[in-house]
Amino acid sequence: MAQPEMTAGRWAVADHGVVSLDGELRSAQDVLEALDSEESEIIRTSLGLRFSKLALGMSLEISGNFPAGLELRAGVVKNNNFHACPIDVDQQVVGTTWHAVEPMSRLKVVEFLERHDESVGEITPGRYHSLIADPGASSVIRVCIEEPPDGGWVALQPSLPTPEGLKAELYEYQEVGSTFLRTLARFDVGCLLGDEMGLGKTLQAISLMLDLPSGSQVLVVAPASLLINWEAELEKFAPRLRTLIHAGPHRTGVVDGFDGFDVVIVSYETVLMDLSFIRDVEWDVVVLDEAQQIRNPDARRSVAVKELQRRVSVAVTGTPVENSLQDLWSISEFILPPLLGARAGFEEVFPDKREAAYRLGEIVSPITLRRRIADVADDLPEKREFVTSLELCVEDRQRYNAIE
Repeated sequence: MAQPEMTAGRWAVADHGVVSLDGELRSAQDVLEALDSEESEIIRTSLGLRFSKLALGMSLEISGNFPAGLELRAGVVKNNNFHACPIDVDQQVVGTTWHAVEPMSRLKVVEFLERHDESVGEITPGRYHSLIADPGASSVIRVCIEEPPDGGWVALQPSLPTPEGLKAELYEYQEVGSTFLRTLARFDVGCLLGDEMGLGKTLQAISLMLDLPSGSQVLVVAPASLLINWEAELEKFAPRLRTLIHAGPHRTGVVDGFDGFDVVIVSYETVLMDLSFIRDVEWDVVVLDEAQQIRNPDARRSVAVKELQRRVSVAVTGTPVENSLQDLWSISEFILPPLLGARAGFEEVFPDKREAAYRLGEIVSPITLRRRIADVADDLPEKREFVTSLELCVEDRQRYNAIE
């Protein structure tokens, strides 16, 4: 088949960065084979381009801010720099050089997107985690999320207004936590709230509950000793929420028994006993208090809570890792199952070593908020001490004085 005439006047660079011939896209390799050295020089001089025999690999890139503003783009990489281009091109101009696009790398990108039923453009935080959790993601995706060096993406988010109905004045760090929980939940993404004890994790979780659409149902799973505490905190800070402690011999045995309640509070043990119908409820949010209770993925309670239907999963614990990195894997499997992949692969990639812990921290950091008391000391009121004298009874005083 005769090659078309190739003169400088018939070539141009299209808006999306490829070379076209009278409006028809042509690959760099085809043109290189069709041109002799004299014609190549004419085109190079006319367009200010040079033709390279080096084919560039195509990949995907996730850029922007977490959680809002994430974008998935396709492009080629040259000198470790990413240059966006359409997926269906087989050549790309970078600077003043025209390159072919390596076909196998383009095929890998296409297959990866098809496997996830995804396309380029804006993506949600949930889709982001699903994509990077793919075992083959490291060879296809570059992650270039913009995060400040201190405070992560949370520091970039303007604080949301206090939820209507919250009977409390939040400290600044609690406003950050409330915004963190509520923002992720609006994208159907759960999180790990790992603040130290005493910083008001329960209050921050309650602020999320008040932010949910009318008709939403929340399940709080906590140790049996904390059920009354959760009920009291909800009554104090969110009196408009109708709560039910699901416990004892007279508890309901059917799903309809939860009708009319915004928040159902249950122990880990009761979840095990009543799993047959609790898992039939489509919970809007499931909150696990003292979530280190599911650090052992083989424990019955761990398996049970992960069977619950839920839109958003929130794990509340000040000690997400107690024995090994597997503790965090088990909790993360509840929060966002695709995040860390299958258990067998996780244990191979993340052995219990310092370097693996650092890498693991980078992966879970977008869905984790952990503050120490020392970190937020400036937000807390001054410490106030009250000295109270206690008078011993005669019998106790005699015993005390008898101790040498």
